Amino acid sequence: MDIFHFVRYKSTKMSLFYNLRMPKCGKYASRLIFVCFCLLLFIMDCNAQDTLYMKDLGILPNTGQDQGNRINQIIQDLPNRRLLLKFEKGRYDFFYKRDSYNIGFGIVGKDSLTVDGGEATFVFHGKMSVAYVEKSSNITLKNFTVDWDRPYISQGTIKGTESNYVDVFVDSVQYPYTMRNDSVYFSNEQGFLPIDVEGYSTLYNPNSLDIEFLTRDRYISSDNSLFKGKVSKIGDNLLRFYGHVENKVAKETIITLYHGRYLAPGLILLNNKNAFLENITIHHALGMGVLAERCENLYFNKVNMVPNSKKERVFSGLSDAFHLVSNKGEIVITNCIHEGQGDDFANVRGVYIPIDRVHKNRKTLAVNFHRSSRSCYFSVGDSVWFIANETVQRIDGGTVQQVANRYDKDKNLVGYTVILDKEAPLEVDERYFMENASWNPDLLIKNCHIGRRNRARGILVTTAGKVVIENNYFSTAGTAILMEGDIDYWYEAGALRDVSIQNNVFDNCGTSSSQNGGKWEWGEAIVTITPSFKPTSIHSPTYHKNIRIEHNIIRTFDKPILMARSVDGLYFNNNMIIQTYDYKPFAWQRANFKLDGCRNVDLSTNFFSNDFAYTGIETTHMRKEDVVE
Repeated sequence: MDIFHFVRYKSTKMSLFYNLRMPKCGKYASRLIFVCFCLLLFIMDCNAQDTLYMKDLGILPNTGQDQGNRINQIIQDLPNRRLLLKFEKGRYDFFYKRDSYNIGFGIVGKDSLTVDGGEATFVFHGKMSVAYVEKSSNITLKNFTVDWDRPYISQGTIKGTESNYVDVFVDSVQYPYTMRNDSVYFSNEQGFLPIDVEGYSTLYNPNSLDIEFLTRDRYISSDNSLFKGKVSKIGDNLLRFYGHVENKVAKETIITLYHGRYLAPGLILLNNKNAFLENITIHHALGMGVLAERCENLYFNKVNMVPNSKKERVFSGLSDAFHLVSNKGEIVITNCIHEGQGDDFANVRGVYIPIDRVHKNRKTLAVNFHRSSRSCYFSVGDSVWFIANETVQRIDGGTVQQVANRYDKDKNLVGYTVILDKEAPLEVDERYFMENASWNPDLLIKNCHIGRRNRARGILVTTAGKVVIENNYFSTAGTAILMEGDIDYWYEAGALRDVSIQNNVFDNCGTSSSQNGGKWEWGEAIVTITPSFKPTSIHSPTYHKNIRIEHNIIRTFDKPILMARSVDGLYFNNNMIIQTYDYKPFAWQRANFKLDGCRNVDLSTNFFSNDFAYTGIETTHMRKEDVVE
């Protein structure tokens, strides 16, 4: 049977109409009723969603065979109409194939398609992405679980540490390896999996399964040299790694050995409108759990990145759970739980693009690729801002009229050329950046669990849209909420204009945050606002604006509650701060509130438990009247 032979119900509907006993009325009224009913049938037909059952198309669960090619062919051949693609519950396998895109299923150029996993589990083998959705609209993915039989992290249990070695128990069934020439060779279906010597080697408490207190990346050996040298097998599944041990840890501490970090995102969303993800569990991904770029309207409900507890794992993905870059419209994240991933709960941001050259006509600019992506973040019709390198202030740049690729003399793609509708101001040169003024989403994060089992921070946000973060539970290892704006490393834009953080619970956040003020120590305070712009005087301009932190419950063992730099309009009021004794204080910031170059700050109305050790407010580059306390 042709898979696109859909059963129609028009004749049935019409027969029902003709069998109705019409009330006695005039002929014009009867005609009007008839026309209205036909219109209703037409609307129902337009909104009808036909269902394709994958089992009827030969896609069956629990076969152990690769399903990727057949599923992708089916999706590729689908017509553009409202369709529901439904899987049976069970396991479906996807295998890496050389010289292939290696995507579980791809959706390109489709409209009004729903993929319902039917509570199925999609199991991947090798270096792959789960799904790729591009240039599509009204796409829904829901009701499935994602995992790898052999993940790209190996988990072990520390059995002992000395100054020159550490003993680690590794289950060779779950995490296969062989020994050769005083080295350990982890492997999967594709072959050798080296230990990433720049990986995190994250440590977990064996009882709580949280990130071990006051540990961060490469805690045992800061340069990971311990995992670069000699290895010997000293017992059944027991490996001894030789090298310099900087910090000893307790026996039974769990360690994760990464075999890469940014290998392949899990679910990729590019240039779409109205994407819905719901009831999805991601046990593992080879990079970000969800990467979305240049999409309009994103909705995530019950999309959870969590370890596979049935396999006693403490880890999930290799990096951020959600990484959402240069989108617009609205982003709504509700009822999500992320644990065990190698980076933050969510990073919602724009992009600063460095200018390589301003042409003589001052309308044509050559720009380089962003350091972490080869995507183009401008399109015809977009408005742009120029960003001053010294002040990081926005300057109107007009509208994009044309975008073209740029190549070097060897015909390598190195960036793109942007042509504007008006000349750039005279001060704009190679020291400046460009930011897309049209692609700044509103953001709502609500009813989510942001826990202590992922490394680094909780929520990172930089967008000029409206931001609401409410009714969430935070218990992060690093800072709970980080608001930056960065022109010195990742180039993550941009300045916030309207933020409300309300009715959340912050529970002992920062158990591995900044101890010495170092850049890579996972944040300073529970809420940290630290753009790379640094004020130099009381006259310095401000970067962020209108940030309200109100009606939250903050339970904390340490002093830093808020660190804020360069904010105009900062309101921290009606919060309850409760002293706890669950952990030993260690933070380098001793003031509860540390402010630098902020204006119009109100900290006047907060409530502290009787035993809270209040250490006050520390200000720099500010006047006395800048703060109400």
